[in-house]
Amino acid sequence: MKFLSIAVFAIGMSGIVACGNNANKESSSNDTINTVDHSMVNDTNSSVAATNSPATAVVTLDSMDQKFAMKAASGGMAEVEMANMALHSSTNERVKAFASMMIRDHGKAGEELKALAPSKGLTLPTQPMPEHMKHIDMLKGKTGSAFDKVYMSHMLMDHQEDVSEFQKATTKVKDADLKAFASRTLPVIKTHLDSAKAISKMKM
Repeated sequence: MKFLSIAVFAIGMSGIVACGNNANKESSSNDTINTVDHSMVNDTNSSVAATNSPATAVVTLDSMDQKFAMKAASGGMAEVEMANMALHSSTNERVKAFASMMIRDHGKAGEELKALAPSKGLTLPTQPMPEHMKHIDMLKGKTGSAFDKVYMSHMLMDHQEDVSEFQKATTKVKDADLKAFASRTLPVIKTHLDSAKAISKMKM
């Protein structure tokens, strides 16, 4: 009887242990399912967030707007380069002060155009175009009053053309951002023209 009782007790205990192991397996299985489910939810949310992320819009300028932007960028770079030449070749303090103004103002306008270009699908020139490069070339080798006369004569003519171009752009350019740029820059160029007129009247 003693051996029978012990055998029954042992069978009962093995059954309890087996139930416990099954319960642990089920718990482990549920944890795995929950982990997979959470992972799938996170992946889904990430996909939705990526899909809903706004792309950077690129506006394509029409040919007239592109031409204005390209010419303004090229002309501005030429103004800065000629102004740097003036700082080294001129002996007139007013001419040098004018040149410093060119570097500051046209440099700022150039940076504004560069910041605007990517959203317009526009690749601006990295150096002055041939029509502006020839103006730089005509100043090479000149110094003192000879430089001042040619430089200021060109500045007077150049800014008369610039005022006309930018004035036209404020009404004809279609892109709103580019039109705003032209409107902001026009008064600055008018100031340059007034200064060029005043200096050109001086005896060089």
